[in-house]
Formats: sequence, structure tokens, C-alpha cells
Amino acid sequence: MEAFGNAQTVRNKNSSRFGKFMQVHFNKTGEIVGGHISTYLLEKSRIVHQSGTERNYHIFYRLIAGASEEMKKQISLKSIGDYKCLAQGKSSSEMCDAEQFPTISEAMECIGIPSSDILEIYKIVSGLMAFSNVEFVDSGDSRGGSKVSPESMDWIETAASCLSLEADDLRQSLTSRLMQTKNLKKGTTYMVPLKKKEANHNRNGLCISLYTRLFNHIVEQINKSLPLTEKSNSYIGVLDIAGFEYFELNSFEQFCINYCNEKLQQFFNSRVIREEQELYKAENLGVTEIQFSDNQDCIELIERGLILLDEEAKLPQSDEKHFTRLLHDQNRRHFRLQVPRKSKLSSYRSMLDEEGFIVRHYAGAVCYNTEGWLDRNSDTLHSSLEQLMLTSDSGLVALLYSDIDDVKVSKKMVHDSVGGKFKKQLNILLEKLQSTATSFIRCLKPNQHMSPTEFEGGKVLNQLTSLGMVTALELMQAGFPSRVAFQDLYDMYSSKLPAKLKSLHPRVFCSALFRAIGMSPNDYRFGVTKIFFRPGKFAEVDLLLNSSTEHLKTMIYKVEKWVLCQRWRRMQFAILAYNKWNKIAIWRIKAIVNIQKNARMWSARKHYQPRIKGVRAIRDSMTKIVVMIDIAQNIKYERELVLQEIEEMRGFLVSEMKQLKAGQVHTDLITQKLEEIEDQVKRLLEKVRETQTQTSYVRFRRIWRRRERGTRSWRD
Repeated sequence: MEAFGNAQTVRNKNSSRFGKFMQVHFNKTGEIVGGHISTYLLEKSRIVHQSGTERNYHIFYRLIAGASEEMKKQISLKSIGDYKCLAQGKSSSEMCDAEQFPTISEAMECIGIPSSDILEIYKIVSGLMAFSNVEFVDSGDSRGGSKVSPESMDWIETAASCLSLEADDLRQSLTSRLMQTKNLKKGTTYMVPLKKKEANHNRNGLCISLYTRLFNHIVEQINKSLPLTEKSNSYIGVLDIAGFEYFELNSFEQFCINYCNEKLQQFFNSRVIREEQELYKAENLGVTEIQFSDNQDCIELIERGLILLDEEAKLPQSDEKHFTRLLHDQNRRHFRLQVPRKSKLSSYRSMLDEEGFIVRHYAGAVCYNTEGWLDRNSDTLHSSLEQLMLTSDSGLVALLYSDIDDVKVSKKMVHDSVGGKFKKQLNILLEKLQSTATSFIRCLKPNQHMSPTEFEGGKVLNQLTSLGMVTALELMQAGFPSRVAFQDLYDMYSSKLPAKLKSLHPRVFCSALFRAIGMSPNDYRFGVTKIFFRPGKFAEVDLLLNSSTEHLKTMIYKVEKWVLCQRWRRMQFAILAYNKWNKIAIWRIKAIVNIQKNARMWSARKHYQPRIKGVRAIRDSMTKIVVMIDIAQNIKYERELVLQEIEEMRGFLVSEMKQLKAGQVHTDLITQKLEEIEDQVKRLLEKVRETQTQTSYVRFRRIWRRRERGTRSWRD
């Protein structure tokens, strides 16, 4: 897989240009029962084009460097400089291609590929290199088609020979496509000539399709050599996928790779940071919350871009510039999207808005050039070429295209979205990762020159920041990255302790254990169901518990001593707590009695207060009656009548008082009764006083008359 899927890039001499998820399956007893490898997004454009400082896939160079002369003749192999698909890049002498070639054949034999098929594989690789040298020129006829250039006739013959095809059929399929007429009987077809540019795309599409199917076939053979011998109970999976990429020229492959990294970064943030902090909250650890940036908006932007690209490919006259303009128009105010002229790099500012766009990824801004995206996004291959591959005399070539059932005839090439496939594969992969316990390995590049013993601190720090490692390290420093359930820790070490210590509750056992070994309380924290450790502290605990027998005896003694002291302290605390709570209970009883007494008093007052006021008012009125009797005794005018009314009033007051004391008068009517009594007493008192006044007047007149008679007698 390394030979067929790895290549030299600007930053890595052995860069994996595809993603892979390798699974090792185990049965219930922990024995390996099989394995499986899933691959993602092989960089297909590298087959036909590389930058000046990079190479094509290793297999091309290793085959040329390591094949024997006899094999070279069998597969019509030339030197590296003869092939355009290899001459574009830079071949390095440090790669040891010749020494690596024998191991490729041995590895293919090891996974069960027959020697005849191995030779067929090498012939296909040789044929692909020959294809890269095929050029086309205008045919010059009225139909406006193209034809294979005279200089390329030998190369087309070589490619046809390597693929076991007829050269004439291959030439015709490369320069024309099969079409079906409209409004005619079904099955009427004819050949339409292709222009020079279309023929070049046809050739590149065939190279990409053939190499991709060959790569998938090798992966399939590897999986067949790792069959599941019995039912899998669990597995260990290793995901190795390209990291975040940005080059001087970033195309569709980098867009998909960075989309994958955005999704994986979101998964990293969710699994390492968000879920960790949610666990701290659930366990009541009180760890300070760490803020982190969410890249969901960037993921949604990329997915919208892939959808627009698929829709653009369905248009009659699809164009990358129209796609780019549409992307800018629909996301004009999106924070993550920018036009190239706003780039900080001068090399991108000369790019037109319709030629590319800038995306602000979690790891930094990347400028993408959209030229050729429609071709890169679709595994385009004319149906005539697919059917031609099925007619190959090579069993392997025909097998690679055996999934094509019927002849597909259309106006356009068979469209199959690379971005759509990759998105589905990525979602399936993330579902697998979500269902597993995941550990992360972050790879950092110490320098950009691939030089040993050279460390560029600024760039490494930038990588740590962009990967979210700074936030994760802050969380590790503030939190407790290691944790174990109380019961699990008890089961792990209780077998080494005596029987009297095994009876302890797991939580008490853990507390006694850490006190005995002298661990600082700052190095661990008890949660609801688990105990959490600072970085590296759980390893120290395990080292101490697995030390010498003498040390274990000393530790057991410390545990017993701590348990005894703890029980004694608990007894002391229980006694002190009992005395304290007994005093509190007595005080509470007294307080409750006092509260009840005052509450009853208040309730009684509230109930009897109107009656008491009524009795007091009647008593005051009785006092007035006594005064009125004294006054009435001294009057002579209508004395008997006044005394009778006073006695009647006294009887009425006595009767009303008895009714109040007996509770025969409703509380709400007492006030009304009192007002009536007061009014009657007032009227009686006024009458008595009027009578007294009248009596005094009569008496005064009598005296006055006597005086007048006496004066008249004296005068006489």
C-alpha cells in the first residue's frame, strides 16, 4: 500500500496520499481473529500531474529502478526521463527505489496474489506511464475532432500491449465517445469525435480510473488475506489520514483533505474537551470551564461548496468560474470565506475572484484555485472506454471493470461525485469513531526543510495552537485526565491486602489507600462514581502498589493505622456531634413550646378580643348607669319614670353581657351591638340630664317666687 499510495511531497519524502482506517479484530479471549483496511480519498490528480518539487507514486520509480532487464522487456518499460508523468516532478536518490522494489513483490506474494497477477499489475503500471506520453492533435477534418499525434503512435501501441487491448480500438475510444440518438428506436448509437482538450481529459480520466481501480484491488486482496476466522468481539482501529494541507497551489484534493481534518478536529474538540468538561460537571469536580472555538460554521461552508460543485456538474455548460462566483454570491457575508485579493500573500492577490476563494480553517487561511475542479470531482470516464476495458485479454484488467454491467450511453460522461463519495465515507468513519474509545496521536513537523536536529519553535507552537492542543493542555493542567471507578481500583489491588481490609467499602478503601501512600489531596479528587488523578499520578500509584514485598507490608500497616485512626476520629466526632445535637434538640423543644404558647395566645386573643371589648364596653355602660341612678335619686320631676327606664337599661345590659360571655353573639355582630348599646346609653343619659335640668329649673323658680313674696311682705 505504501508503494502504490505514498509519494514524495514538499514537506514529506514518504507522504501517504490516501487515508486508511486499519482494524485488528479480537475474539472473547483476546486472540486476533482477523483484520480489515478501509481507504479514503486517494489523491488521483497526482497520477497525471505533480509540482516540480514532488514525485508521483513510489511504484512508478521503484518499478523502473528495480525491475530486471527481462521484466522491462516483458512490460515494455523505459527510463524515468522518458515518461512525462514522472519527468514533471523531481526524482530523489535518497529514496532507495531499487532496494525497495523486491519487497513489493514479496509483499504481494505474501497476501496471496499469484505471480502472474503481479506481472499483470506491473504491466498496468507500465501502461499508465505510456499513456502519459500520448498526445493529441486536431484531425483537420470538418467534424472538428482530434487524433493521436504521429509521435505518440508508439506509445499508444505500448499502452495497448500492456493492457492487452487492440491499439485501433484504444485510439478510437480515446478520440471519440459513444452517443445515442433521440426520438429513434432504442439502441441506435453513433460515435462523436472529441476535440483535443476533450481527448486529453479522456486520457487522464482513463489513467486515473485504471490506477484507482488497481489500488482498490490491491487493498481488497490485502483484506482477503486478513479474513475473520470467527466472530469478532472487539477491535482496535488505527486511523491514519492526511493532516491539514496548504501549498502554494491548493486544489480540490486539498479542499477535501482539509474538510476531513475539520470534521476530525470537531470530533477531537467534542471527545477531548466538551465531553471531558461535561464529565467534570457530572462528577461535581468543580474544574474551571475552558473555552474553545467551534468550527461547525466552516464545515457547513465546505459542505455547501461540495453541493454547489455537484449541481454545477449537472448543468449543460458547467464551468468552474460560474461555480466560484456562485459560491461567493451565496456566502458573501460568511466569516470563513474571503476573495483571493484580500489574501495576505501577494501571490494570491493577483488571482481573480472567479478563479478561487479563501477559507479560514481552524489551522489557518487557505487559498484554493478552482481550476479543473469539475474534472477532479467526478470519476469521469466515457462508457466506450469502460466497455473497452472489459474486452481486454488481460484477466486482471477485465476484473478491475467487472462491476460495469450494461452499456451506459449518454451525451456526457458518467458522473460520479468524488466529494459526495468522500462525504459519505467520512460520515461512516465518524460513526465508527463515535462508538469507540478514542485516543489521539498528533504529529508535528519540527521544521519545513525535512532536516534532522532542526527545531523551529514558532512553527511548532503554531501547529499546536491550530490543532487545539493548547486548549487541551490547559484542560489537562486544570483538570484530571486520568480516572478510574472506585470498584475497578478496589478489584485491582484488593487481592494484595489482608481480609480485614478487603471488607472496606470501595470508596473508603480508595481513601485509605491514597492516605497510606502519602498522596497529596491536590493530586487526586473524588467524584460521584470515580476517582480522578492529575497527569502522571495514577502511574505513580501503580508503581508504589507493585513495588517490593517489604514496601507492600509497610503500606498495609499504614492503611490499617489510617483506618483505625479514622474510625477513632469518627467515634469522637459522633460523640461530640451527639452532645451538640442534643443541646440543639433541647433548645429547639423549648423554642417550639414557646412558639406554640405564643401562637395559642395570639389565636385566643384573636378569637376572644371582640367579646372582651364588648364586656368592657358594657361594664363602662354599667358605670354610667350607676351615675345616672345617683342623679335620678336627686330629681323630683318624673323620678319614678326615669328610674324605671334606668332599671330597664340595666337589665338590658346585664342580659347582653351574659350573651357575650356565653358566646351566643357572633363575633361580627358584637361591634354592631356595642354601637346600639352606646347609642341607647347616650340617649338615656341625655334624658336624665334634661330631667335633672328641668327639676333644677322648677326648684329655682319656686325659690325665686318665695323670695319675691318675702320681699313684698317686708315692704308692706
